[in-house]
Amino acid sequence: MEKDWPILGSFGLASAGVAGAGAYLLSGGSQLGLALAAGLGAGLLGQFALLGLSLRHDERNSAHVRKVMRDAKLFQDETRGRHDALQARLSQYAQENDGRTDQVMQGLAEIKTSYRALQQSLTAMPANAPVFAPPPSAENSEPPTAEEAAPAASPALEVEDELADKIFFALEPIIDIPTKRTAHYRLHLGMELDGQEIASDKLLHYAARVGKRPALDLIAAREAFDLLSRLRKRDGELLIFMDVGAETLADAGALESLKAIREEAGALAQGVVFEMPHAALAGLSERALEGLAGLAREGAHFALANASVGALDLQAMNLLNVRHVGVAAGAMDADGPSTSLVGFAQVARLSRINLIVTGISNAALVPKLASITRLACGPCFAGPRRVKKHASAAAHESAALGLAA
Repeated sequence: MEKDWPILGSFGLASAGVAGAGAYLLSGGSQLGLALAAGLGAGLLGQFALLGLSLRHDERNSAHVRKVMRDAKLFQDETRGRHDALQARLSQYAQENDGRTDQVMQGLAEIKTSYRALQQSLTAMPANAPVFAPPPSAENSEPPTAEEAAPAASPALEVEDELADKIFFALEPIIDIPTKRTAHYRLHLGMELDGQEIASDKLLHYAARVGKRPALDLIAAREAFDLLSRLRKRDGELLIFMDVGAETLADAGALESLKAIREEAGALAQGVVFEMPHAALAGLSERALEGLAGLAREGAHFALANASVGALDLQAMNLLNVRHVGVAAGAMDADGPSTSLVGFAQVARLSRINLIVTGISNAALVPKLASITRLACGPCFAGPRRVKKHASAAAHESAALGLAA
């Protein structure tokens, strides 16, 4: 409107001129020609002012229309670009999803193949072979003859030897955080089938399904005590944690074998800690609970893995000789242990139960664990290292001691 004031002013002056000339003529003025000319000139000026104002308004409207059309075109172009980008992103997601689906299907096929191969390998051995053959009673026994004294192949030993030939062992260090030294080890089992390595948890699961878990646990126990006898030469306080299954605890023969192995180990008996998932403890059968309690009465120590501390009864843990509780690092926030976990760790320490944080992959979490424990393990420290099999005990001892160093 500010730009229109000159034109409006001109129109006002022209209107005033026309009005003045008309008033002069009506009043009977003597200069009729001059008044008429002045009125006509003022009228023309007013017409030109109105024409200029109309042209300016038309130009302004045209500019506004052009601006609206330009903005609409820009919006349309932007919308088309976003639409094209969205279509490209959706196509990319579809391709990635197809690729993931193919990978998942391929992985499932590989798992199925591995399971069949492992099941065939495990079930190829006698299913009903005893895992423990108790020695003959000393009462009313006669000296064995030469034929009886000759070594004979035991079905149990044949089963375990056949399994042991296919199993390999690995030790995962449990680190003492303040000193950054290895305090203990966790024993892992593995097997290779068709060039693929089957991890410990999968192997134990398959073995349990085909009824070979007790035999597998006995093989692991013998290996654990054998390794412990060598590693203790470097560190007299070192422990080895090994998995034990509910099937083993419920098997009377396997329990007798386990007790015999511990008795043979003598002073090292408490150096091997039997570990099981916390979730499996609640699902133990009555026979398995009796087996667990029987081992506890004989002094065996236990550990719970992947524990939910809110569901733990410390009094019951003491009765079962649970001396170690493993808490997964994945269950913690990035800020560190929760207040409830810190409180549990303090109460557990009074009950002689140690907390171990497992599966640590983020090194930034390690300094935040001082309030709950000094023991931890996981990929950020070191992964499980395979223990090589050697022909001689001396070579085996060197490998084990080298791993401890």
